[in-house]
Amino acid sequence: MLNRRADKLELIRIAEAVALEKSIDKELIIGSMENGIAKAAKSKFGSENEIKVEIDRESGDIGIFRKLVIVENPENSNLEITLDDAITDKYINEKKIIWSIIRKNNNKFTP
Repeated sequence: MLNRRADKLELIRIAEAVALEKSIDKELIIGSMENGIAKAAKSKFGSENEIKVEIDRESGDIGIFRKLVIVENPENSNLEITLDDAITDKYINEKKIIWSIIRKNNNKFTP
């Protein structure tokens, strides 16, 4: 079995190597990786989902999130959620400030 920690760091090392070799900003390379993973997630989970991907620049950890807007009466469950459902599903904590846009981690997707 592969060492997941080493694999994650390898992703960052690859971005650094390509950036150095091609004289391209490392952030541009990692941003392109994030966009590619987001595109793959949309093709798997549906293009109507608003997906955001974040690669941690230090550890190589990949976070895949689905943005949801809190509304009273959701018309599209891929984009909207009620406040009660957000609290029940533990997307947000009742004691924290509630933002109009929340993020739901898509744990099922593995790039």
